Amino acid sequence: MHKIKDRITLGAISGIIAGVFGRLLNAIQYKLGLTDISSTQLATPIFIPKNKADTPEGIALSEIINSTNTGAIGVLMAYMFSLTGRDKAIMKGIGVGALSWVLLQGVASGLGLKVKSNKPLTPILGFFNHALYGSLCAYFITNLGNDNLFPDPQISKQEKVPVVYTGTTQNGSIDILVQNNR
Repeated sequence: MHKIKDRITLGAISGIIAGVFGRLLNAIQYKLGLTDISSTQLATPIFIPKNKADTPEGIALSEIINSTNTGAIGVLMAYMFSLTGRDKAIMKGIGVGALSWVLLQGVASGLGLKVKSNKPLTPILGFFNHALYGSLCAYFITNLGNDNLFPDPQISKQEKVPVVYTGTTQNGSIDILVQNNR
């Protein structure tokens, strides 16, 4: 299988795919009446009135917003794994998911995103959905990403792709690209 060699592409794809599962779980919870707020209702008030969230346009806007967020968090996670390695990936992913839950549903709601639930189970399920997102995103990143992106001891330093290109080689000398015109 061809592995993804670009961290941004890897993170965005992994984040968007993992986000679909979280939104599907939220939709099931909403239909069963376990929660009174859908992911659509959380995302759209940023741009349109709350009463327009369940319209076709509101749902499309919600998918764009949620995919942007999940893709961006996936990119951050891809860089995190490039710095810290793939060990304990699921736990790291759950941690990132939990942090995103606090930031997106906790802090954002305190800063003006006025979507409050009447059911105490709603924020608990929201935490679970974000933890699921984080663990799935971690799984996809660590399995779809090229081994050279991660600081695993089995890979030689010459094969690894640096997180930040500095223009120097591993021994500190300046790396000059020479084009051979033969």
